Amino acid sequence: SNNFLQRIINNENILGGEIILFEQFNKSLNKEYKGISCYSEMMSDNYHNTFQPEWFAFFLEYKFEKFLELNPSFKDICNYQSNKSKGGIDLDLNFHNEYFGDLKAHSNDSNALLGNDKGNVERALDIYGKLWYIVYNHNTIKDSSCNYEVTLFWNTNKPTKKERDLYSYKEKMKNSIILTDFMILEINNYNKKHLSNFNQGINSNKKPRELKIKIDKRMINNFLIHSSKIL
Repeated sequence: SNNFLQRIINNENILGGEIILFEQFNKSLNKEYKGISCYSEMMSDNYHNTFQPEWFAFFLEYKFEKFLELNPSFKDICNYQSNKSKGGIDLDLNFHNEYFGDLKAHSNDSNALLGNDKGNVERALDIYGKLWYIVYNHNTIKDSSCNYEVTLFWNTNKPTKKERDLYSYKEKMKNSIILTDFMILEINNYNKKHLSNFNQGINSNKKPRELKIKIDKRMINNFLIHSSKIL
């Protein structure tokens, strides 16, 4: 294992291209994002996930897709994919078909990072032996401290078939976020024992929802392979 550590210290090609890609992507990001302007940007581009309530997570995906379009040479390292089929692996990043990963936004005041459905993670580990989470940590300003302006904007603009509740999602809605750092986490067959389960309760049809994985904050170091500040 010393050899492995030495390679990480030297940052040889074992992690080279992928890390360079995300460090470049980081340079394209702002330090602070406001909900209304992120929604507006996605709306004007007709982005398919524009009206999700957790706007920053989807804005991050939107920006990463754009980044790859503007820098197509990086698509050799990582490509954006979507596989929602039953039995498919629903992880959005494909690292040259050698393993999959996902972008995650994570609020610094939360004590655990929520991952994907447990079955999904297990399938990815069975086939590829590892998966990566690219995690963007941020400080969060709640919309409840800003007169619910993002909540009202979101509820006014999103397409809906039923009557509008202009304050729907108001307690959870983020007003703005300030990025602090990003991390690359690797889940593999050796460290998966440090994962916890997150029970999502039941669906509207009373059937239990899929279990998700979560990584408790105090366990992060078991998965961390790279991190840097967002300047």
